[in-house]
Amino acid sequence: MQRSRLAGLHSCLHLTCAGLLVVLCPAAMAQNLTMNFSRTVEAADKGDMSAMVEVGKLYFSGGFTEPASKPDFAKAFHWFVRAYGEGSTQGAAWLGRSYLTGRGTPVNEDYGLELIRSAASKGDPAGLRFLGITYESGKGVAQDYERAVTLFEQAIRAGDDESLDRLGSLYLRGLGVPQNVSKAVELFKKGAALGKSFAEFDLGRMYEYGAPKAGIPQDYKVAISLYSKAAAQGNGRALYRLGLLHATGRGVEQNYEQAYTYYIGASRRSFPPALVALGEMEQLGIGRPVSLINAAIWYQLASRSGHSEVAKQRAEALSAELSEAELSVVRARIENFLNVQVEETEH
Repeated sequence: MQRSRLAGLHSCLHLTCAGLLVVLCPAAMAQNLTMNFSRTVEAADKGDMSAMVEVGKLYFSGGFTEPASKPDFAKAFHWFVRAYGEGSTQGAAWLGRSYLTGRGTPVNEDYGLELIRSAASKGDPAGLRFLGITYESGKGVAQDYERAVTLFEQAIRAGDDESLDRLGSLYLRGLGVPQNVSKAVELFKKGAALGKSFAEFDLGRMYEYGAPKAGIPQDYKVAISLYSKAAAQGNGRALYRLGLLHATGRGVEQNYEQAYTYYIGASRRSFPPALVALGEMEQLGIGRPVSLINAAIWYQLASRSGHSEVAKQRAEALSAELSEAELSVVRARIENFLNVQVEETEH
């Protein structure tokens, strides 16, 4: 029994390492990304401030050699410091974001906010968006949705397309503005037309569930198309929804193998519900042989993320059924997985 469990684990981890690339990153795409990244680094090394910021942003978000590249916040911080030192207002905004979130440097909320406010006061689009995010979340400032709305509007006027989805989400929820689903859809559509993955995802959700008052019918095929575009940019939420739709056969032929692959992709983008879904497939043998070891891995990862008490309870129950040798394998594989997991940064 133990031998078959370990054999099943090997096939799972092979897919874990390769599955996301199958979904997201054909060789040609990876090659193009690598070439573009190299050219941008070359320009940054020659003193181009804009290129310095772009290199930092690519390291900050990942996706610099492929959509699933793991972020390198320390290198991002290095390039933001260089850009700021050269007088880049956008560099100041991103450096402030790094200090505020503690990515690549210890958290320093006061200095981070000072940099972001400075950039925003000069009309920098990213600075306006980041300041809007702080008021939306209440991180470092008193939460103020109305102020967030104003800042996102200013960011959009300054040319920040990422703020379209941010503002749309506030209209959708009625935070800081009267709820207006039609306005939210309008903003999501604008962002999606510009290829912004979070807008593509949010618009996909509207089509998945339907929003008749905003003129959006329930249409799984349109939802899948939008999710696929967002997933191609490494959006973990979109990958999860694609997995769920394939698992349930909504808008597409039911395909557990494809669902599993999408869940793997979402799990690598640090999206906890995908970890629970993978655990259930492994534990119950949905579309694959039962593997308690694999199920324990996914549930423990979900529990570590603080996703749900259910994941913690399932992880504990499965651990009680496994031998010490099997638990050692579980612990080792969890650490390996964490080394390749990609944090999905805020937009």
